[in-house]
Amino acid sequence: MISNVNKNVVFVKNIPSNIIEEAIFILKEDVSDTRIDDKLDIAKNEAEMILQDYIDNEIVSSLKKKNEVTNKKIKLKKALIIMLCAFALIIGVISKGI
Repeated sequence: MISNVNKNVVFVKNIPSNIIEEAIFILKEDVSDTRIDDKLDIAKNEAEMILQDYIDNEIVSSLKKKNEVTNKKIKLKKALIIMLCAFALIIGVISKGI
């Protein structure tokens, strides 16, 4: 998953996501060269958690928007049905009075 590593930058590619192509993480300055491999493993795990949280939040947000649109459509259909019923009642009352 990590494709290119610089002293202070980690490029993450081939992310299993439909919305994220790659990510760039900038490591803190206090990363020493002697422990860079350990730090890279930690950075990789943290990067994967951050990306997964982002993806999860995007999915939840998308589902909420879709649900809101569906609820609005349902409310509009109900309002239309009520208006049509009221209109039919008014027409029926007027036609019996004539």
